[in-house]
Amino acid sequence: MSLVYNEGTMDEIPDTFNDWREARRFRAWELKQKGWKQCDIAEALGVTAGAVSQWMKRVREGGLEALRSRKGGGPKPKISKEELQQLPEFLERGPEAYGFRGDVWTRPRVGAVIAYSGQAVHLFRGCRPPVGAKRR
Repeated sequence: MSLVYNEGTMDEIPDTFNDWREARRFRAWELKQKGWKQCDIAEALGVTAGAVSQWMKRVREGGLEALRSRKGGGPKPKISKEELQQLPEFLERGPEAYGFRGDVWTRPRVGAVIAYSGQAVHLFRGCRPPVGAKRR
């Protein structure tokens, strides 16, 4: 089955892109419109034929806009931007200020400090305030 997208023309390809991956997807579309085979497009762009196939399917189902970069999924941050901005201040004090031995920050230690310093929630499971740590 050949891909013919009547509404989409080369004129609809944007001049600017959000990132290089998005530009690559639009380049694949452009090459397809010039009659290139998907396997040749894949080789030219350094991707798999399956990736090109998925991109062409996106265009069929959602138009050229479907080739645009999408916002990443994943869980929402557990602390606010304001709380995150305060983190360097806490970390500058060093681990020993919070009752840890040694001057090395680890992920569990950072999580414990965030949880203990009155921030929104525990960032990491299983973290507890350090023994003998003083509240801010």
